[in-house]
Amino acid sequence: MKKFIALVTAFAALAALAIPVSASAYTSSWKMEGTPLAANGTITLTGWAKFSGGTKCHVHAHITLTAGGGTGEASEFSPQNLSECEITETLKTLGCTALTSSTPENLPWMLDDEGTYAKVSSGASGPIKLTNHYTGTGFCPGTVTLEERAGEELRATPDNVSAIHKLTLSGTIHTSLGTTSTVTGELEPVNPADSGTYGL
Repeated sequence: MKKFIALVTAFAALAALAIPVSASAYTSSWKMEGTPLAANGTITLTGWAKFSGGTKCHVHAHITLTAGGGTGEASEFSPQNLSECEITETLKTLGCTALTSSTPENLPWMLDDEGTYAKVSSGASGPIKLTNHYTGTGFCPGTVTLEERAGEELRATPDNVSAIHKLTLSGTIHTSLGTTSTVTGELEPVNPADSGTYGL
């Protein structure tokens, strides 16, 4: 019996030792040219984003990557030119003709290196939130709020995890119309020197 107890104890000890090894298989850390960041990195991005329901705009974003870890933040996400935004789908059907303002709220939003993509999530001030104002006729709602809810996730997936040239946006977000909007888009660094420089 003593030998059996000793054997069980030995297996339990081995299992306990194995757990940290498995959990630490991936350590998130932003990189510059393959080396973990020694100082915070900042990138300005441009591209397009579409929220089904629907608005599509050329957007401008600014992100900071934290050295020594896999966290960061987005301090800006807004249309570059409101007059170029396209009104589509439900909002167009309801009579909306133009987006007059788009305000990101609760900035900065958080970024987390998940190994193959960056998760965009709520910041300290509250959930991801965009308040859009529209003009139009008929049943155009005037104001539509998009807000992150439990179970929803926004992702920025790089074309190359080691050398990012482009980020593809995906995910869902709740709207004040009682619907779920699918988010799609693509962002690239404004500065050519930043293209391919950073990685996960």
